[in-house]
Amino acid sequence: MIVASVQCSFAGKTFSPAQWKAMMLQACGMIIVQYDPCKGGGVYTGLAYFCLCLGTVITAISAARNEYLIKNYTISLNVQNAVLYAGGVFFNLLAFTCIPNPNSSAEIGFFDGYDNVLAIGVVCSNAFIGLAITAVYKYGDAVVKCIASDITAVLLIIVSVIFFSLKSSLTLWCGVFVVVFAVHLYVDASQTSAPPPRAKKSAPTRKGVELSNMIGKKADTAAEPLGAEDA
Repeated sequence: MIVASVQCSFAGKTFSPAQWKAMMLQACGMIIVQYDPCKGGGVYTGLAYFCLCLGTVITAISAARNEYLIKNYTISLNVQNAVLYAGGVFFNLLAFTCIPNPNSSAEIGFFDGYDNVLAIGVVCSNAFIGLAITAVYKYGDAVVKCIASDITAVLLIIVSVIFFSLKSSLTLWCGVFVVVFAVHLYVDASQTSAPPPRAKKSAPTRKGVELSNMIGKKADTAAEPLGAEDA
């Protein structure tokens, strides 16, 4: 909803009422998933939800901006990806060199730990995810990317319940159902065919104007003797 609101406010993009309803229902489903009926509140602390909301707002604004840049600038996706990843490397190096190490007893280098195959796998998977996201911005939109993120969160919840002993409840599964159903409604509303635009009248060409003038002159010439006979 935040992405859609930013796009409507600053990019002039419009959504149908059915799409707005689906996004609102999806947001309610994500809230239900995070609710613990036993505690009568959220699963995590208030600070965690504050950081989560702040990150969501920043991500939504950046997603809407990235979609606008990718779709409105004649730059290839490869160049844009190279610029984005170069910026990521720069800021990571800046943070590594400028932010003090909280563990003073351990001096580690920037590439420490990358001898692990799992760490390299995480880096490669994140790289492919970044490439896929830019393709979604180019050929889809930022809302689709956010919907995919919500589906990922739902899948992680299901996997955590099955393999990592996450506490399951009826409220949790109701929230999962609401999110999945809202995604289905949004996709269905997006596929609804819009009324075809009215055909614009093309401007008359020079030959067309000359032809109409010739026809008009012939009609006037043919009408003159008839007028004389009637008189």
